Amino acid sequence: KGVWLFLLASDRALARFAQGIHASLWLAFTIVPNLLLFPLFAWRWGIADAATFALYSAAASSVYLAVGLSWIEGIPFGKQLGPKQIQGNQGFARMIVFIIVSLVAVGLQYLIFRSVLAVWIAMALIALAAVALTRKSLHAFHAAMVYQLGLTTQTSTMIYKEVGAETSGPVPFG
Repeated sequence: KGVWLFLLASDRALARFAQGIHASLWLAFTIVPNLLLFPLFAWRWGIADAATFALYSAAASSVYLAVGLSWIEGIPFGKQLGPKQIQGNQGFARMIVFIIVSLVAVGLQYLIFRSVLAVWIAMALIALAAVALTRKSLHAFHAAMVYQLGLTTQTSTMIYKEVGAETSGPVPFG
């Protein structure tokens, strides 16, 4: 029912809302863990290697977050799950593909982390991919929210009928 509040927001405000969701998830799942683990990594590997790993981890996490953000269909927690969504057929297939791609990425990291130069080159490429994917997923997320709100306004006109001035006399209740 809280989705109706978003009908009061402008299109630009919805875009900022999408950016805010991304920023909060990015801080919570990328920056904070890297900052908390950095002292341990610096003690174990040295500051230069710890910084390299933290930057690489932030770039890779940003790609994962961008992909996850593109899977959100509308305003978060803004609609009930349909029967097919409860069964999870499409979500399960996405999860399997995500796991396979993640395993391939881990295998590539094993090869990349043998050379510091390879790590820096890969980190630059991954960071560029993260920027591009984040822009695309934020746009898709914003469009999904606008679409869901459009459906919400259409549904309300189908459910309720406005009583106009053409009715004479009292309107029956019920």
